[in-house]
Amino acid sequence: MRKLSMVVALAFASSANAQQFDGTWTGQTEKLSLRLTVTGAKARLEMTCVAGGYQGTADFSIGADGAVNAWVNFPNVLSARQQVTGTVQAIRVGGQCGSGIVTMTKKT
Repeated sequence: MRKLSMVVALAFASSANAQQFDGTWTGQTEKLSLRLTVTGAKARLEMTCVAGGYQGTADFSIGADGAVNAWVNFPNVLSARQQVTGTVQAIRVGGQCGSGIVTMTKKT
């Protein structure tokens, strides 16, 4: 019984920590625009290449610490996928539309 209560407590703590990132986050570079929507441990990232005019999305789970690791699919660019990593506050991108770290700001 003690082990079960410990597992339940850890699961609750993990879920509560993930909720600290709930909301909409945005970030932009010269060529990229990102919008991240977080609800609990679920996230949706929308990326737009301003220079190329193409868009991609990814639905994924974030870590309790805000870790991001996902592949964004760009359906209007044949076979284009881009991995994004980092955290909710700083997403690392790379690809045809530029690379680097995009600083994300939570919208109020």
